[in-house]
Amino acid sequence: MKSNTSVMLFAVYLFGVIVSLNSLPMVPGGGEISSTYDNSSTCIRNYITNILKYKTLSKLSTAELFILEDPNLLEKLDSFKDNSFISDYSKFRFDPEFIARVTEAWDQVRRGLEEGNPVNDKEAHAILLDITKKKINEKKDNNELKTLEYYAVADHELYHPIAFFIEDVKYCV
Repeated sequence: MKSNTSVMLFAVYLFGVIVSLNSLPMVPGGGEISSTYDNSSTCIRNYITNILKYKTLSKLSTAELFILEDPNLLEKLDSFKDNSFISDYSKFRFDPEFIARVTEAWDQVRRGLEEGNPVNDKEAHAILLDITKKKINEKKDNNELKTLEYYAVADHELYHPIAFFIEDVKYCV
């Protein structure tokens, strides 16, 4: 009887730890939240919008661009759920693997800038190319994307958004 109570208490404790860890904000380096977190979040947002804008067949309206630049976009996504561009944006923004890899690329560029090592830019480029192609293909295969339905994921088509991202990171650091 005593062991059942101990197991139950341990399970409740473990559940509490898991819930509290899941409620913590995603921080790029696993450390404390800083202004670089805000910058990386903005860069990731810009990267996603550049991917979507670069090959979108129809041009974005001024209203769509205004929505995407809204600092409270994540809280307002529900009210924009009928907009296909916003819907595709959220498919990337809430994909933890995509965000983790883009954050890894952010760290590579930042570290390279601090160390004066341009090789890090190449590594970041490779990370971004790999994860972006993978996620676009995954989402296309699952019929999740509307604005990128004709996106042929050739490497050269992603160079433009990737170059913007790397320059954004350098500017933010």
